[in-house]
Amino acid sequence: KTLEELDELEDDIDEDKLDYLRKQRLAELQEKAKQDKFGRVQQISKPEYTKEVTEASKQQPVLCCLFVWGQEESQILLKILEQLAAKFKAVKFTKIVGQDCIENYKDSFCPTLVIYKDGDPVGNIKGLFNFGGKKLITA
Repeated sequence: KTLEELDELEDDIDEDKLDYLRKQRLAELQEKAKQDKFGRVQQISKPEYTKEVTEASKQQPVLCCLFVWGQEESQILLKILEQLAAKFKAVKFTKIVGQDCIENYKDSFCPTLVIYKDGDPVGNIKGLFNFGGKKLITA
């Protein structure tokens, strides 16, 4: 519809109805803003883990990536997670160095994704193999 047609339609709508529609749309936008509060991968430390992952997952799903600095596989997955975090802003994305999170955690297990919901881990994925491997992901 053209701008003139929309202006005419607006004139035909009762002011109370228009006010109601404005308030309804504003409420929808505010609710979406509450849900879309993340949008990036947050670096956390061991002392923050319980609050930022376990407790936070009671409010919304949380993905935590255990990674190794300088490891190619970890860097590939973290780059992908940054893109996903920007797209799925209602999901909290975190990252932590694997050995900082779990003492003696093998670097070969990294990257590892741990998925939390309602305060509990509901799944984990070790390495890139389950995603098709390094070559498939970077293709």
